[in-house]
Amino acid sequence: MEEQKNHKRHPILLICFCVIFSFLALEILLRGFYFVFPRRTTLVWHEDEKVGRRLVPNQKGMFVSNTKEYTALIETNSAGWRDAEHKVEKPQDVYRILILGDSFVENFQVPFEKTFFKQAEQVLKEKITDKKIEIIAMGMGDTGTAQQYLALTNYGLAYNPDLIVHFFFTGNDVKNNSKILNGDPYRPYFSLQDGELVKTPFVT
Repeated sequence: MEEQKNHKRHPILLICFCVIFSFLALEILLRGFYFVFPRRTTLVWHEDEKVGRRLVPNQKGMFVSNTKEYTALIETNSAGWRDAEHKVEKPQDVYRILILGDSFVENFQVPFEKTFFKQAEQVLKEKITDKKIEIIAMGMGDTGTAQQYLALTNYGLAYNPDLIVHFFFTGNDVKNNSKILNGDPYRPYFSLQDGELVKTPFVT
């Protein structure tokens, strides 16, 4: 009788052991994931006197969202944009499209080859055969049209684009253009003086 009771205990003990071991293994795995993968953004920004704060050129680092919802490995080219390398001088057989905008263009949420502009470039290359299509992306997260305009005039136009596409986000692009609404002195703004837009000094 006692022997039968012992036999009944063994499966229960085994099940309990397996459950405890599974929880311990999961805990170790999660802790390892927490330490192996970055818990903060390792990208570096610098103050550009022409356009305001933007990414440092030729760097590779991890971007970690504030909510820790996602991480992405980000690389910048020699001009400081999250894009492939582009020669300033445009070959005659190339049709260039310049894309400007904020974080929607910077597109940190996905791997580089999955960004919308790389996918658009691939589709256009397949559809258009008489010209080589080249898309240049100049995305600056947390900026409005004022800084994006400065990026265009100071850097973008040098590439002699055939078409300029501007992404405008009504959620914050208007606010980002106003020092009063935005409350951030560390970026350039414009004021209207005698019918002309004048760039105001900003803290660097």
